[in-house]
Amino acid sequence: MGEDRRQRVMDALDLKIPDQVPFMYNVIHHSIREKLLGQKLTYEYPGPPDEMGPVVRLGEQSQLYPAETIDARVADLLGLDAIGMRFFPPLWVEAGEAENGVMIKDGLLKSAEDLEKVLLPDVDDERIYKPAEEFCRKYKGQYALNAQIRLGISFILNCMGLENFSYALADDPDFVKAAVEKYTDWVGRLITNLQECGFDFFWTFDDMAYKTSVMFSPAVWDEFFAPYLKKAASRFKIPWVFHSDGNLLPLMDKLLELGMNGIHPLEPGAMDVELLKHKYGDKVCLIGNIDINHTLTDASEEEVYRAVEERIRQLGPGGGYIISDSNSVPCYCNPRNILWMAEAVQKYRKIYGA
Repeated sequence: MGEDRRQRVMDALDLKIPDQVPFMYNVIHHSIREKLLGQKLTYEYPGPPDEMGPVVRLGEQSQLYPAETIDARVADLLGLDAIGMRFFPPLWVEAGEAENGVMIKDGLLKSAEDLEKVLLPDVDDERIYKPAEEFCRKYKGQYALNAQIRLGISFILNCMGLENFSYALADDPDFVKAAVEKYTDWVGRLITNLQECGFDFFWTFDDMAYKTSVMFSPAVWDEFFAPYLKKAASRFKIPWVFHSDGNLLPLMDKLLELGMNGIHPLEPGAMDVELLKHKYGDKVCLIGNIDINHTLTDASEEEVYRAVEERIRQLGPGGGYIISDSNSVPCYCNPRNILWMAEAVQKYRKIYGA
């Protein structure tokens, strides 16, 4: 059974037809995990207080805080095929408390002088990789194991702030390029080192779009992001999944040139999933599209079952689909709905005749 879980995810990412539609989440909030299991949970590697990554000040030496994203016991309860660890970089931002976690108020990276004060973690510190090696050794073969990172887009947009980033494109383009290059060089080395730990695939988190469209033009992508991201992405020797909320269609063809194997989370209402299946289903694995703000929060059991059945019917045929959430599983989701989704997936996922 264990090998089947891993293999069905890897088959889907390779655009092969698995034994049944794979099922995974990128992260389930700690409080939801506890409610699902009915007990308090502690971890040897709990990670930073907020899931977006640690917040640091300019000039302060930063650290990486590896964290398990889904308890294996929760994965077994729900029938998930994958679990992972996060290695999110620090963020140089002004942050405050929000109802559902930390809210970024503004980026601190405003100039080339500020960039010199960004002290990224020592990517060659062997202590970073001990948790990853232990995690992979413990669960290898039981699930598809993923390492979660940020490739660079959201790091830049958050640390610079979207308004300052937009002005800097015109006022100081060399500063923007230097910032992107500094981070992508660092994450490229992180990718190389994490691959040696035994993960099956990477999951990168780089929000770059609103529900209506992407946050910048194709010309900005071509000049300020693509050359550096392609260099970092060339380090991947195992499959990888790209995450961004919103409507990616204006940049989808250019985005796919990075070579990712999957796109997540297919935010509901942002892109036509049937169009995605028709146009890109033979190029990249589609992952997600189960709404967290209604289906996994306050929908009825019938609505949850209907949503799961519809997504599998629309996106499952021919393979290349993994059913998942539309962002992550945050603290405001309802554990009851999470369980209903798991039951529905088990009911409808066997569409390939295996």
